[in-house]
Amino acid sequence: MKSRSLDRARYSVDLLKRVTAGWRRLAERERHGALQAARITAELTALGAPPSILTLAAHVVQEKVRHLEVCGRVLTELGAADTRAARPVEFAIGLPRASLATETSLARTLVSDFALGKPLTASSFATARAIVREPLIAWAYTELLHDETRHATFGAKAAAWVVRHW
Repeated sequence: MKSRSLDRARYSVDLLKRVTAGWRRLAERERHGALQAARITAELTALGAPPSILTLAAHVVQEKVRHLEVCGRVLTELGAADTRAARPVEFAIGLPRASLATETSLARTLVSDFALGKPLTASSFATARAIVREPLIAWAYTELLHDETRHATFGAKAAAWVVRHW
């Protein structure tokens, strides 16, 4: 992409408001995803997951935080006065106890939200990137899309480890 800035004068105020609202929603979903990934990492740690799985989980958390930074960059360029995406993410997650209920819900989340859900998210980002004409937005979708396949792989591998004794 040639530019990661946005000339707001090229667009109507109404369009900028709608685009800003959409990117704020996406930033909140990414914030939720960062918190979810941190909780999953803690649950996997409590269950005694091997370092290879925990390393993948840590990368997912790191990438979700980077996704927040990307959303924050877009929101700043859109002129959003209060970019909540720029707030630091707080991880007050505690340490869960390992239990069958935890394993069951963890496995469901890993399969539904990661192994199956991330390819759908990637498809949405790819479709949006293919039609967008604004370089900043295309760059942002590319950055978000970049990690989704790896997140799906993490979900499948971690779920397989969680259900290994079932």
